[in-house]
Amino acid sequence: MKLKRSITLAILAFARRRGETYVRDIIRGTGLSPHTVVKYVKALEEMGLIEVERFGRLKLIRVTEKGKKWMEEYGVVNLAVPRPP
Repeated sequence: MKLKRSITLAILAFARRRGETYVRDIIRGTGLSPHTVVKYVKALEEMGLIEVERFGRLKLIRVTEKGKKWMEEYGVVNLAVPRPP
């Protein structure tokens, strides 16, 4: 599957900024459709850019070290510190 870099970076940046986040929060926070987010989360997990921990139907997302390096290659930096709630 071919991924759009802008959507990939939006999902990775959102997850990295939060430290960890749920799929539903990515949907709300980015404005992307649920179908798109679920499709990209699956692909990003297969690529090793994110880790997904499942709690029933909920999916908790964390950006991996590989994902952080990938983001830096595309100039997305200064997101390492999670935003306060």
